Amino acid sequence: MRRILSYYKKENNKIVEEYLLDHIRDCISLLNKLNRSSIGMMGISLNKNFLDMVRLSVVFHDLGKTFYCKRGDFISFTGHEIFSAYIFHAFEKEFIKNKLYEIENTSMFLKPILFAVSFHHHPMGIKKRMEQIRLMKILPASLDELLYELSFMDSSILSVEEKNLLNITIENIRCKVKNGLKTIDIIEQLNNSLRDIFDRFISGKKEDIAFKNLSYITLVVLISVDYISAKKSRGGGTIFGNVMEEFYKLYLDPYKLYEN
Repeated sequence: MRRILSYYKKENNKIVEEYLLDHIRDCISLLNKLNRSSIGMMGISLNKNFLDMVRLSVVFHDLGKTFYCKRGDFISFTGHEIFSAYIFHAFEKEFIKNKLYEIENTSMFLKPILFAVSFHHHPMGIKKRMEQIRLMKILPASLDELLYELSFMDSSILSVEEKNLLNITIENIRCKVKNGLKTIDIIEQLNNSLRDIFDRFISGKKEDIAFKNLSYITLVVLISVDYISAKKSRGGGTIFGNVMEEFYKLYLDPYKLYEN
């Protein structure tokens, strides 16, 4: 069974590759001081389950890469966040149905995660990336490979209950793909979900302002650990990545500067 790659590049006979679960683990490890950081305490003040919100956004943010195959010396994962968000949206439904956590307001917990997963590559333009994948074919076998990749995940990343629910979610999506689910259907469903989120963003209600703040905080934490983890394993760097490192030093790890 093929493992899911989070990154692959071959250059000058040198191969740099990273498995999806390894990337998730690296991102999670960068959150070990989140509860004591200024941004972590701010998030917890808005929602006591903020740490779990960030953890789940990390777990789901790259799951959509399962639908991409290596071609030549590099894998392009353009638009993977749309598939990742769809997987989380499906998980969200199971989460609510099974009442996985005792949460007073599931929308305040789940929707900011969906927003963060959807927009963790927002500087690249999500609408343009949607257009680039509209005709992309998705295969049921990709979901089998995702289940295999997640079989290596331990309880420090997802609880037993969360993992079981994710496995059910993936099996359900696999059945839908076999029955004709297409990328264009996924894009349409995600657009509808995001429309509801943005309706709350422009609301002046106190709860919706808190919701918007939670969504942005979850997103920026995810982006920061995603870029830092990627740089550690893949090398190189960008101006935007440098900004995210500085953000991490100032707001996510105030006790010790990030070490290269």
